[in-house]
Amino acid sequence: MQPIAQLDTDRQKGKIEIKGEKHVYHCNFFNVFWQRTIERTKAVEGKRIIREAVRDHVSSTLKDIYADHGIEDAEERASIAEDYFRNVAAMGQPDIPAWFGDQPEIAVENSHFANTWLELFGEQEEPKCTYWEGALTAAVAAITGEDCESVQVNEAFCRAQGDEECRFEVNFR
Repeated sequence: MQPIAQLDTDRQKGKIEIKGEKHVYHCNFFNVFWQRTIERTKAVEGKRIIREAVRDHVSSTLKDIYADHGIEDAEERASIAEDYFRNVAAMGQPDIPAWFGDQPEIAVENSHFANTWLELFGEQEEPKCTYWEGALTAAVAAITGEDCESVQVNEAFCRAQGDEECRFEVNFR
């Protein structure tokens, strides 16, 4: 899949361009700072809180869309989920399969969260797309008809770690 837009950044100059046009990041900056704060707090399980909050919101949203429009086909559900993440939530460009085989995996190009981590804090030692883990858990559950509790999505590769794209492993419990 070709990226919708080429993202060019220059951290030293503070310059961010998409297709040659200046661009201002939006809520992903707030979300990255919030994520960094809550994950550093020892009193709570920050990653779990973020994953579950995002999962619950996305699950409700996608289920409502599917129910309101009578969408039962898995391919159509996957396509709508991709469109939702790209154009409504503006989180990046996921490639979500309608069928999850023996080694299911989801790729996300230009994850806004990973790009923001890189811009603000440089290359990271561990994956940083916790929001995507929650969102993709909800999407997989909604596409397959599974309960969110029976789906686990973990980031295996992350642009914030220097990988080409973010990749997520999908497991069913």
